[in-house]
Amino acid sequence: MKKTFDYLEVKITEHCNMQCNACSNMGNISNKEEYGLQYYSNDFNRMADLDISINKIRLLGGEPFLCDNLIEYVRISRLFNPSSKIAIVTNGVDIYKRKACFFKELKKLNIEIHITIYPKEANARKIERGINELRLHGLNYKTEEKNMFEVDLTLDSSHDDVSKTFEICRGIYDCVNLYRGFIYHCTKPISYKHFDKKFMTHISSNTSGFNIYDDIVTSDTIAAYLSSPNSICKYCTFPKRMIPWGEGCKEQEIWYNNDSNSVIISNMNENEKKLYFEDVFCFVYRLKNKELLKLNINKLLNDCKHDVLYLWCFDKYSINKLYFLNEVLDDNIYKKIIIADRSIHSLINIKICIIDSVPDGIAAGCVLFISHDIKTMYSAIRRIKKVEINE
Repeated sequence: MKKTFDYLEVKITEHCNMQCNACSNMGNISNKEEYGLQYYSNDFNRMADLDISINKIRLLGGEPFLCDNLIEYVRISRLFNPSSKIAIVTNGVDIYKRKACFFKELKKLNIEIHITIYPKEANARKIERGINELRLHGLNYKTEEKNMFEVDLTLDSSHDDVSKTFEICRGIYDCVNLYRGFIYHCTKPISYKHFDKKFMTHISSNTSGFNIYDDIVTSDTIAAYLSSPNSICKYCTFPKRMIPWGEGCKEQEIWYNNDSNSVIISNMNENEKKLYFEDVFCFVYRLKNKELLKLNINKLLNDCKHDVLYLWCFDKYSINKLYFLNEVLDDNIYKKIIIADRSIHSLINIKICIIDSVPDGIAAGCVLFISHDIKTMYSAIRRIKKVEINE
């Protein structure tokens, strides 16, 4: 019986053309190395033999556009996954270098391009040229601006109960990876070899994936493996904390989620925190005007005329953002927020909060919606039966 997995990542290259601080995939400290086309073809053929279908596949790096054989990876992906939604995840810097035939092939294979834009002015023109090429050839693409990175690494492997950390992580993130014959819970087991090599640690030596070529493997045994923590999970922490995006720092400590990491925003002094909090937004829905507004949350909280703000979280990424708000907001401001019907601690066990209705009395305050992106918000708003907001 065919089994469907919702999401799969494949890291087709290790190195990157940017040097982002605390890169979770270690692209800033990696050597040039690729998945390998033969490995790639064999692995997807094996997944097909196991009667596994995948809804969404994303090709990651490093930076995928550094692969000379990128189009071949794409072709193999589509060959074995004819119905999947397939996307290439890129920083967009090198898209413009490709020839017209490349874009025509992507269009033919129905491939999306997901561009993460970092605040580096020197790249802006190159990214714009790449996006123009995507438009010219009618390719679907989406962009996401990113000015902060998450950090979650610890070498204190006794920091917390591993099962608890894993349960929280799986409740928020879905990032199963396939790499050279093995299934992994996420990209970290694949990437930490670069960290070990540079800093002489031994994280990746504690790593084990699930061999998809074992004689007894089935789609059910893969699913069972993914439902339990891996030995590398003890090096992760929750909640993750945020650092401002930057380039060029390759010191070991910048990856660590602890109080000694001075780059973590919540470890900074109050004036420094405010510099980064200016870019944190929430959504406010006004039923009267049928508007969904994206507003700076700090300004909103300071200017709000109400004594209470009701907060609803609509998607999995909201939870970690909520922790971030708790760490960087002024205590007097944060006390205004009431998390409707749920505490922070109960939220971590909820993958997605879908609000069917908002209770009476909500008009006493302003309603805040924290969401990963505006499309998610519009979808959630349509499921709300009744909202009353006093202007």
